[in-house]
Amino acid sequence: MFIQPTVNEGATRVLISGPPNSFKTTSLLTWPRPIHIISYPGEKGWETIPIGKEDVIPYVWQVADATTLTGTSVVNEVERLTLEILAGKRGPVTTLAGDGLHKLYDWYYKKARFEVEGLSIDEEKKDIRAYGNPAGGAYRGLLDYLTRVLQFSVPYVVMTVWEDPERDDPKDKSKDAPTHVFPALPGKIAKRIVGEFSATVYAEVPPVADVKGNLAGTWQLRPGGKVWGVGVKAPLEIARTLPPKIPQDFTVLQKLLKGKE
Repeated sequence: MFIQPTVNEGATRVLISGPPNSFKTTSLLTWPRPIHIISYPGEKGWETIPIGKEDVIPYVWQVADATTLTGTSVVNEVERLTLEILAGKRGPVTTLAGDGLHKLYDWYYKKARFEVEGLSIDEEKKDIRAYGNPAGGAYRGLLDYLTRVLQFSVPYVVMTVWEDPERDDPKDKSKDAPTHVFPALPGKIAKRIVGEFSATVYAEVPPVADVKGNLAGTWQLRPGGKVWGVGVKAPLEIARTLPPKIPQDFTVLQKLLKGKE
């Protein structure tokens, strides 16, 4: 169904990339509530999510016997839970948060790798096919999941992902090949995923606290320095006014993108 937007909604779909311990998960709590937070299987750090609040609903993966897990079973469970949340079967939802998208990709890879196991090709070709491309494999599986989530009518979606250096020229295999930071996903998807969201920001914290003992995290909005895997979609007159960095607060980002600051 097509719609005709009548107002500037700002950033309704946001990806936060950054290294571990850069306040990515903590910053999810600045989004409008009720917020449902899926800690993707294998993701750590969910302890920063408050427990027992009616408007913050966390989902944390636990399993009694890890040896029984398969990529297919985990992917199916994640997709089922996600669709139940989006459909309102888990209660009212204003924001869906997915924490640790890089971990979810690993499960799509394991699923795709199992599916090619019986093919009469060598192991390296099986690995390549499982990693996939826009037509199949883990690449296609993750993008299909994102498409379903990002196009759903839930007001806000936010996801987190680790960061990783990517070669500027993938064909340059030299030890000193120039690199820049993008979301920690394999191959072309690391760069292409930036365009799937309204805004992709880079989370960082200073190496030392201020005089009051506080660590004030920031989001980088524009490519610069070593970080290229960021970007914000906004009308040109607003995009021109965006600062390089802002506090890790969704309300600040929204005001800027709506032209209110």
